[in-house]
Amino acid sequence: MINTKNQFKYLILPIGWYILFRALFPYINMNYTIYFSLIYFTGLAVYFLSIGSVSLKSLVDEWKRGRSFWLPVVFNIVGEIAAFGVGIGLSTLLPNVDDGFKVYKTTGWASVIAFALTTTLLAPIAEEAFFRKGIINFNSRRIRLLNKNYYQ
Repeated sequence: MINTKNQFKYLILPIGWYILFRALFPYINMNYTIYFSLIYFTGLAVYFLSIGSVSLKSLVDEWKRGRSFWLPVVFNIVGEIAAFGVGIGLSTLLPNVDDGFKVYKTTGWASVIAFALTTTLLAPIAEEAFFRKGIINFNSRRIRLLNKNYYQ
């Protein structure tokens, strides 16, 4: 668990990682941006797991809860894969139509799976750890009050 005195020290690496990600992103071929994002969010998730900001035991306990946890996850993954399947099919049928995907280009099932992993597993872990454990420190009354007043 990150304590208040060390809170900002632990955010230096994720912020640096983000700056590097944003600096390199324009130079990545559009066919590989989803894999680049997968690497980015994997790095953040591993970092937050390694410093104890995210409890792997709690995560595994949630995964073991059964249907109450996995049913929404399965519906989300199936929905994303179905949506991208429809998108890939429409892009194939109508190659000159702008599909709105300027950032991520899906080139096949591997990229769809990478996108699903990134958006359903890795990004939520990294974002929750960064915001809930890094920015909003529930152990600090002063920071809680500042965040409460700022976000209202």
